[in-house]
Parts: sequence; C-alpha cells; structure tokens
Amino acid sequence: MACAITAQKQQIPVAHVQAGIRSHRSRQAQAGA
Repeated sequence: MACAITAQKQQIPVAHVQAGIRSHRSRQAQAGA
C-alpha cells in the first residue's frame, strides 16, 4: 500500500493485476486458491 501511495505522489502509473489474469485461470478468485 505504501508503495502505491508513493508512486501516485511521484506520478508513476500503478496497475493492479487480478489473480486470474496472472495465472491465466479466469475462474481463480485469489492467488494460491
């Protein structure tokens, strides 16, 4: 969280990637699930 706030203040774009996109499993709700 602190990294995201710092990046925003420095005007560095931040993206959040859902677990299903990372693992290529669209039905997986969370990483490690």
